[in-house]
Amino acid sequence: MTNVRRLAWLVVLCGGVPGMAHADVTPDEVVVIVNESSAISVAIGNYYTAVRGIPAGNVCVLPSGTSSAETISRSTYNTQIRDVVVQFLDSTGLRDQAQYLVTTKGVPLRVSRSEGSGTTTNAASVDSELTQLYTGLVPDNGQQGRISNPFRDKIVTFDEFTNRTKLSYLVTRLTGYQTNIDPGTGIPIDILNLIDRSQTPSAPESGLFLFDADSSKSGGYTSGNQWMQTAADRMTHWSFPVSHDFTTTFISNATNLMGYVSWGSNDCCDPGPPYYGEVPVGSGFVYPGDFLPGSITTTYVSTSARTFNDGSQGYGQSLSADLIRQGACGAAGHVYEPYLDAVSIPSRLFNAWGRGLPLAESYYSSIRYLSWMSVIVGDPFMRIDVAPSIGGLTPTQGGFTGGTAVTITGSGFTLTEAEVFFGIEAAASLQVIDDHTIIATTPPIEGDPGGPSPRVAGKRVDVTLVNPRGTVVVPDGYLYLPPRK
Repeated sequence: MTNVRRLAWLVVLCGGVPGMAHADVTPDEVVVIVNESSAISVAIGNYYTAVRGIPAGNVCVLPSGTSSAETISRSTYNTQIRDVVVQFLDSTGLRDQAQYLVTTKGVPLRVSRSEGSGTTTNAASVDSELTQLYTGLVPDNGQQGRISNPFRDKIVTFDEFTNRTKLSYLVTRLTGYQTNIDPGTGIPIDILNLIDRSQTPSAPESGLFLFDADSSKSGGYTSGNQWMQTAADRMTHWSFPVSHDFTTTFISNATNLMGYVSWGSNDCCDPGPPYYGEVPVGSGFVYPGDFLPGSITTTYVSTSARTFNDGSQGYGQSLSADLIRQGACGAAGHVYEPYLDAVSIPSRLFNAWGRGLPLAESYYSSIRYLSWMSVIVGDPFMRIDVAPSIGGLTPTQGGFTGGTAVTITGSGFTLTEAEVFFGIEAAASLQVIDDHTIIATTPPIEGDPGGPSPRVAGKRVDVTLVNPRGTVVVPDGYLYLPPRK
């Protein structure tokens, strides 16, 4: 019976949904925040909850009369957003159940400064403040400064994260320019495309990860280039297509981008406003190029998320909204000056993203501070499908009584839910070292290990690795040696 159960379980997993690990956030653990004062916000909420299967009871509606301005005061944030969301979470019993909060265009974007300056200002993005609900770390007049992010460098899903005293929720935003509204849904085309293209990410190996450094940077700014170098090296190690430009050229006309990092309007040789897209119009130079579904971006630009309203102000610095318009499905930006150490650091972002973590976890693992300036644009569920592969087994043979520690090397291994089978038997024990190394202890083989001549032939069995990203088999990969007399 044991073998039948194991085989049935294996068949179910092989047909499962790639990328859905046991500890992943589920739709009933997501709260979508919409502003009744904004028709666009309500339309986004209706569409997104339907697409992702989020229960209607998980939609927090900010009532009519709530400000839909991008910039609001601290008192307006407290009364019209913070208090309303807290009341909703408490009254619905979702306070402890919710993992992600998803804001929508039409929900205010940033809280203006009323005290402090520089790294002690109480200004912040609305989304970063929402991560702090129930922590008690942000007083009514705001946190004067920055709170260390306990999720930084974590390579786990948020359901597995246990320190919620400084980070209650991961918050992302569905936003983009308000123009070009789709008549069928009432959603601006940029935002509709972002949602739709996030459901079916391209295979990472089919696109390009572009790291556009700026060799003219000096002093403390060289760290930005170093982060790109580390990210490029990591993605290359995983055999993803990488382009790492370390010149003063601001790259244009790249194709099939799956990841993009640059200095944006802080590059020494940018093309000028609007920085992304065809600049100037008719020139044939499109910066940085075209994006595939499932692509993510981050740039070293102080106020790249200061607005998502088309034509709302003089242009200033480059905007994340223009990358979304070009087809990027994820972006990290800032509502006010964050300082370089507070950006989404690409070496950490792509380390998490390349391991198959969802968008929300990947971005938050890359950010140093909370109650600060970050805005993470994108569907928090979005993730790439990193299929596992096995490169080698050491050793490839051992006794039929089992107990041999076999090191399996490859790529795309998940850090949870991994299983290894020798033939139809599960490994006696399993140690997942990292995303490319597993140590599996062989089980004893049942029955006659070699048929009529066990001392001559032994018995070869398939080695099968099963995890939520997929299944990979090494046919006849392990030899059980017959007993010796």
